[in-house]
Amino acid sequence: MAEHLSAQTFSAGKSHLDRPSRVPQIFNAGRLAPRIIPHYPAISRNFNTMPDVDGPYASLDLTHVLYDDSSLFSLGMALVTLSPILLMAAYAALAVQTREFIVIVMWMGQFLCEGFNWALKHALKQDRPFVLYGYAIGVFLGVLLYTVSELLPARRPTSIFGQTRTFLVGNPLSTWLRIRDGWAVWDDGGREAEWIRWKDTWERKQMKLKAGH
Repeated sequence: MAEHLSAQTFSAGKSHLDRPSRVPQIFNAGRLAPRIIPHYPAISRNFNTMPDVDGPYASLDLTHVLYDDSSLFSLGMALVTLSPILLMAAYAALAVQTREFIVIVMWMGQFLCEGFNWALKHALKQDRPFVLYGYAIGVFLGVLLYTVSELLPARRPTSIFGQTRTFLVGNPLSTWLRIRDGWAVWDDGGREAEWIRWKDTWERKQMKLKAGH
């Protein structure tokens, strides 16, 4: 009787295990062989541990780099490919801290470059070109952005580029956000004057502390 029940239990459970799994494949660290977790509909319905969702799963690919894992130099170059993601965080911090127009323009330029890169990848769909081509595109876009946002507005303030920058910096929203274009007023963006003001305030505060003792 016990053997009969065991056989029935095994047969009943076998139908669940034979069903194709619809959960993502989990890859072991350092291996390409996937380990597939079987899907149990009864457990999903009762405990809600795995959603029973039909359709393929998609991965969020921020970067995909193939490198020689026996070379530290290759590992370093692979990590360099993460620089656009790190630049986004750096630009965001600088934009909030400094409120400088040029920093915000650089941040937006990074977004434009990433979007242009995405469009090229999906439009061309071929092997990656020689690395200098990528550098050339990046340098060209950087020079173009600087020319349009800083050089032409400074040289020709009455042009469409100068008027656009004046509007972007002087509109009520930018005023409320305290956005400024320090390099349009000072050669160093106002850093020297800001430091002198801080130094003077700090010395007067130190003198008051010494007088109090």
